[in-house]
Amino acid sequence: MKGLFNLVVSTILIAHIGTVISQELDGHGSVALEIRSEGAVTSYSVDYFSDQNPVTAFDMVSLLPGFAFQEGDDGRGFSGGSGNVLINGRRPSSKSTGLRMILRRIPASAVIRIDIIRGGAEGIDMQGQGVVANIIRSESESSASAIEVITKLYKGHEDGRTLRLEQSRRGESLLIEGALEIREELDQDEAGDGFVARLDGDGTLKEIGSFNADYWSTRIDGSASVEKETSKGLLRGNLAISKNESDRSEFSQLRNVMVVESTDVLGRLRSRRRIELGGDYERTVGPGQGIQLLGLQSLEIGSDVSSRLRPSGQQDSEKNTRLGESILRGSWRNQVTSRFSVEAGLEGAYNYLDSDSALFRDGASVLLPAASILVEELRAELFSTVTLQASERLSLGFGLRAETSSITVSGGALVENKFSFLKPRATGAYSLGGARIRVGVEREVEQLEFEDFAAGSELASNSLNAGNPNLAPESAWVYEIAYEMPLLGDGAINLIYKHSELSDVVDLIPVSGFAAPGNIGDGTRDELILSLTLPLDAISPGLGRIQFDGTWQASEVRDPITGESRAVSNENPVQAEINYSREFPSLNSSLGVRGAFAMKQTSYRLDQLITENNGAYWRINWDWRASQVLLFRVQLENFTARQFTRTRAIYAGSRSSTLPIEIEKRSTILDPFLMFRLRWAF
Repeated sequence: MKGLFNLVVSTILIAHIGTVISQELDGHGSVALEIRSEGAVTSYSVDYFSDQNPVTAFDMVSLLPGFAFQEGDDGRGFSGGSGNVLINGRRPSSKSTGLRMILRRIPASAVIRIDIIRGGAEGIDMQGQGVVANIIRSESESSASAIEVITKLYKGHEDGRTLRLEQSRRGESLLIEGALEIREELDQDEAGDGFVARLDGDGTLKEIGSFNADYWSTRIDGSASVEKETSKGLLRGNLAISKNESDRSEFSQLRNVMVVESTDVLGRLRSRRRIELGGDYERTVGPGQGIQLLGLQSLEIGSDVSSRLRPSGQQDSEKNTRLGESILRGSWRNQVTSRFSVEAGLEGAYNYLDSDSALFRDGASVLLPAASILVEELRAELFSTVTLQASERLSLGFGLRAETSSITVSGGALVENKFSFLKPRATGAYSLGGARIRVGVEREVEQLEFEDFAAGSELASNSLNAGNPNLAPESAWVYEIAYEMPLLGDGAINLIYKHSELSDVVDLIPVSGFAAPGNIGDGTRDELILSLTLPLDAISPGLGRIQFDGTWQASEVRDPITGESRAVSNENPVQAEINYSREFPSLNSSLGVRGAFAMKQTSYRLDQLITENNGAYWRINWDWRASQVLLFRVQLENFTARQFTRTRAIYAGSRSSTLPIEIEKRSTILDPFLMFRLRWAF
């Protein structure tokens, strides 16, 4: 943690220096801003974004200084999975349609301004977030449509294709929006050509050869929403459909030290179909008081079929699933004064998973624990939130959620578990000149993954997970402190440190001779999150703008196999992305360079240690606005040729053995490719 502490101190010092420079620049009138700050709210008018030529509301959110967009998750229930963007102070009432897609349906011309709210503000439900962006939409009558076509030119493969249609129409009291996207493309993480090598535990080479991975995906996403203002309140409805299919093939051509050749072939077909219908109703019931009723129903059907042929034999696996979710939610909000608000509500949900799995080795069926099961959950959550703007500088928030659930597993296993949790939360935000400090403490309880109750196979890594119906939810006490400061006029730096005390960490444990998800005890996690927007134009016009978002994390748990301390499985110690943009007004063009830094994660299985290294991914693009309605982009993607490497250390029996009996390393490189995008807005 010494390195994290040094980084925190250095970053704060740089921020202070930048603020001094910024004040000097502002004093000489060289920076003109369209930014207004009032208490916990900082507003960015449309003029602030005009130089960047944003097309949609999502483009505008991406340009907010020091703000890191969070999509939210698709976990069960509605209360806990929200992202950090609101629209006219409201959270979208859809789950299947991602927040990114919803924001892309909103044309930039329909946005009046975007408010960044820290800690809380009048009439705003923070959804448990410390910072949210609130998009203020125009309510004037308007109509906007767009067609977007994307082509990706791969080396040695057929072209990738995307077609996107968008429609937004607002009348006097009615808003209708919709989007349809059809996408076919290569997976840009694991596809490519490379090599595979297998060694003895002492490093002696056994086999080596070529390796090729093709991972082609086809996805169709459609969404529509309607919003109707009536004399009695606001009524909203949403419909979302999706179809996702992937075709994965891997081929290895190997030869051993005796120059005997062999092949290893893997094929995998996965499909998922989902539909969701939801809506909500809001109504004012008194001075400063309002109620909201929400209902949502979703259904998903999935299949996963794999086959692997090796010299040692053939394995085949198949898994079919059906998932459903029904949600009813009601809430009441009272804006007691302009500085004090109260919200309370109740949410109930019914969820189920029906799963059937099968595994065959050389045609013979393998008996799997919990191969065919039905998981059902009844859950209720009572929640309340109090927000207080104690002064112009200080805002406070307090919340409490009480959750109870009953999970029944039947079929291959018969188990019934009941859980009850209290989830308190307290936050505070204080403005100190231009800077802001936020602190918070919260108890978080993760949702159990129903898929962990059922058996499943991963033939690519020769891994098999048995189901475990006796899981308990992972929980944590999370302590957070954040420092936010403007930088060089319209830039910003946000630094967040989180410490989590983990309980009932979910990882892999032995169950009936197989690996299965299970609780391995307590642990800790530390995170440092940095969001930086550096407007170089403030130093010298024409230099452009840099945005950086990075997360460093370190976790520690006790390994159930070796008894030693290690990180939680599949966590990336470093995740970082940098974006540079520069405008060329005389050419109606802009230049952009974006890079995702290399990532590494390790999976601690019972008899394997699997480490995956995903190399850096860089792209450069040129945007040309041919007219007010026509935008053209040419983009060179992956120009550094991302490399994906997977190393498997395989042990005899379990990892408690001193040395592995085999080490397998395979690596693929995805060639650079060109992307062309044409967008016509009308």
